[in-house]
Amino acid sequence: MDCPDSFGFGTQIRKSPYFEATVNWGAKAFSVYNHMYIPRDFGDPEHNFWNLVNDAILCDVVRGTGKVGVGLSDGIWAVWMEMAAQESAQTGQAVRLAVQ
Repeated sequence: MDCPDSFGFGTQIRKSPYFEATVNWGAKAFSVYNHMYIPRDFGDPEHNFWNLVNDAILCDVVRGTGKVGVGLSDGIWAVWMEMAAQESAQTGQAVRLAVQ
């Protein structure tokens, strides 16, 4: 990926996990939040607005017209992971989760 010269990377500011994708989708400018570059400009503001209104999946889910991609098994797995994290924090040891 070719980054514009105005992006400086180092030990103090890092790329977000989605940095490459945001650049590929046309991010033009970034802000720094929590020591990470977060996209703040994708070009034309009106186009951005209508893209969010018409194409963003989250809007469909909020309206109740979209399909949620998380199911019961995902929720159970998240609970198991949280329980393991709590046990690990209390004991100071790694916890192995058995996949069933």
